[in-house]
Amino acid sequence: MEKIKASERATVDEHFKSWLAYYGKGNGDKAAADRAKRLLKKDFGCKIGTIALPKMFKRESAGPHCDRGFACIESGDWDGAVEEYTEAIRLGGGYAEIVSNRGVAYSQKKDFGRAIRDFTRAIKLDVGYAEAYFNRGLTHADSGDCDKAIEDYTQAIQLKKTYAEAYYGRGNAHQIKGDCDKAIADYTQAIQLKGDYAAAHESRGTLYGNKGDLDGAIDDFTQAIRLKGGDGTAYYNRGTFYGARGDRDKAIDDYTQAIKRNGKDADAYLNRGILRAEKGDIDGAIADCTQSIRFMDGCADSYDERARAYRAKGDAERARADWTEALRLDPGLSTAKEGLALLDNGEKLAAGTTMEDGGAPPLLPSL
Repeated sequence: MEKIKASERATVDEHFKSWLAYYGKGNGDKAAADRAKRLLKKDFGCKIGTIALPKMFKRESAGPHCDRGFACIESGDWDGAVEEYTEAIRLGGGYAEIVSNRGVAYSQKKDFGRAIRDFTRAIKLDVGYAEAYFNRGLTHADSGDCDKAIEDYTQAIQLKKTYAEAYYGRGNAHQIKGDCDKAIADYTQAIQLKGDYAAAHESRGTLYGNKGDLDGAIDDFTQAIRLKGGDGTAYYNRGTFYGARGDRDKAIDDYTQAIKRNGKDADAYLNRGILRAEKGDIDGAIADCTQSIRFMDGCADSYDERARAYRAKGDAERARADWTEALRLDPGLSTAKEGLALLDNGEKLAAGTTMEDGGAPPLLPSL
């Protein structure tokens, strides 16, 4: 028997949806469902991959298990999804989409071996199933095999030229491998295909910033903010690159927005504190560093920056206490050692500057 052609697949899908609406969900029209089943057998009594459609419908009781398996995936019940899809497959519902869906559940359970086997089986059942290649690529990436991930993402793209998520996934794999130019190219293609792809803007923006293109980075994070609205991560990252560009006021505004969205963002408090110190707002710097310590106790940099602010304010006792604590947390922190040495020598150290180069410490994006 011949395989179903790509041009016929939509018709098959529509027939199957009619059948599943009644026998799977119990809310469709039985006459339409029975007619769909007859048409599937009459018009497409052939194989999808190696599974014959008549066998697919051999046990109508597989339908409810398929439906419940999908509901489990939607709710994040991965164990339940595996159980339901396994039963559906046992009852004759072993077609590509269901096998692939079980693979998704296995992948979410971090059972990468079983997930990859299911995706591979789904591909054998339907060699044109781009989503199975995509899911296998994602699982390869999650398990640390970026080369195989790139191969699968590429195959998914060849099958589905407009597959923005596959370009994004391949970009992530290239980024992990350190090939930033290829990653940027893939993120750009994903954005062109899907104009509201905030994650692709953020990922590309991070790489632009790392390559020194601060304007490009800021533009991308501005787009991500426009698309995501209330997410604090994009504000934090844009603030980082504003700070690196020397736009202190804009950076402070963005860190403030990040803090409004996540009141426990210790990094945002610390970076805003550094910038406030640079602008001469010593009390504001101390307050921000104190909040950073509160939400991330054990961070030597927060104690180091607060010590610097205390020293600039003339409070040598608190400065000494903070630098001492910074060295306890990080015995190799050279700025804390130099700060204590300056205290011993009675020299003044300006807040918001480093002893090594006189500039603010680097502001790194939160990835």
